[in-house]
Amino acid sequence: MKKYILVLVIILINNNISYSQTNNTSTIFNENFKEALKHWKTHLDYIKEHQSTIFNNPNLKLISYNLLDKEGDLNAQDFLNMPIDSLQLIPVSVFDDKSKKEMLQDNYNVKSTIDLVLFSEMSIKKQYNIIAQKFYFISNYIFDKQTKLLKLTWKYKKREFHTYCVVFNNKIIYDIILMNTSIIHGSRSRTK
Repeated sequence: MKKYILVLVIILINNNISYSQTNNTSTIFNENFKEALKHWKTHLDYIKEHQSTIFNNPNLKLISYNLLDKEGDLNAQDFLNMPIDSLQLIPVSVFDDKSKKEMLQDNYNVKSTIDLVLFSEMSIKKQYNIIAQKFYFISNYIFDKQTKLLKLTWKYKKREFHTYCVVFNNKIIYDIILMNTSIIHGSRSRTK
C-alpha cells in the first residue's frame, strides 16, 4: 500500500499539473450577495441589480416579481401538478467555438454564457431532468404553511414571459430559470 501511495505522489510531483476553477465575477459572491440570500425579496432585488453579471447575457432580465398570497391564487401544490409548458424558456450554458477549442488545450480560460431554449426543443432526457428537478425541489415543501409561491416576470429578446418561484422559510428553493442558470468559468494550466 505504501508503495502505491509513494508512486502516486511521485507521479503527481513530476507532472506538476494543476487544475482549478476560477471565478472572475467577484461581484457575485461578495458579502452583499451572501446577505441578499437570507430573504427571497433581497435575493430577487440583488438579481435585478446585478443580472448582467449573474446571467452573463444582456438579453435576459428579471423585470418584476409578485407574491401570490390572495385567495384563489395558484399555490405551490397546484404549481407542482402543472405540466411544464412546451413554450417555457429554459436556460442552458453555451460555449462559443473558440472556447470549445481552447478547452482542449493545456492552458485555457473560458467563460460560458447563458442562452434560453424552448422546453420543446430540448432532448427528452433533458426534459425529464427538468421535470425531475421541479419535483425534487418542491415536493417536500408543498404542504408546509411557510411555503409561498411567487410569479416572476422575465424579458428575453423582447419576449416577456413568467415563471413561478417557490419560497420556503423566506429562501428561494425553486425557479426554473434560477435553478438552471449557472455561469461556468474554468481554467486548466500546466505548472512547472
